[in-house]
Amino acid sequence: MTDIEKGNLTTDTFPGDEDDNATPATSFLTQEERYTAVGSSGNKIEDAREFIRTTYNQGCPCGHPIATFFHLFFKVGALFVYFWSMFATSFVIPFVICILFISFDFWTVKNITGRLMVGLRWWNEVQEDGSNVWRFESRENLDDVAQMDSYFFWVVLYAQPVLWVLILIVSILLAKPSWFFVNALAIVLGSFNAWGYFKCQKGKNIIKANTKNGGYNLLWHGSWL
Repeated sequence: MTDIEKGNLTTDTFPGDEDDNATPATSFLTQEERYTAVGSSGNKIEDAREFIRTTYNQGCPCGHPIATFFHLFFKVGALFVYFWSMFATSFVIPFVICILFISFDFWTVKNITGRLMVGLRWWNEVQEDGSNVWRFESRENLDDVAQMDSYFFWVVLYAQPVLWVLILIVSILLAKPSWFFVNALAIVLGSFNAWGYFKCQKGKNIIKANTKNGGYNLLWHGSWL
């Protein structure tokens, strides 16, 4: 019975290789070994983040490639369906799909991509008396925000409402009132996200209320404007 059949093959060479100068077969690290090699900071959360970056983002200048993809995907999807509707025989289906893309984009940017790509978030809190308080926050540590992520996030964020304003003007000139609602919805939701993150960015270095909430610093709170 051979060593292979016994399960005792422990070297990196193949049976029959007697040459001492032979190159051993490539040895791959397991995920646990790779994580152990990366995790040297002593902080399990930071080690896990570094492990994900080094394992899945190799060769990518983006710190969060999936978030970057979806930061653009729903915007492009809405525009594609909008222009595709010009050649479609049905109005209802493109109309509904376009609204869904715009809504998904608003939710994704507000709750996911802004938090991951630039470390900012804004949200609304209803008080016991029924009043609304808007909160604009920044992550405590922004050192891991990739420059490519930040640049891409801000350019796309501000370009979206501007582009939809231009499309609205074209729709008015072409007398297509049926699409005015879609134009207005895209402009309003895109502007909401742009203004919310603008206030976060504006107050990032001016902490007015040093209140920590889940690893985030409260920049300020109060009215929307």
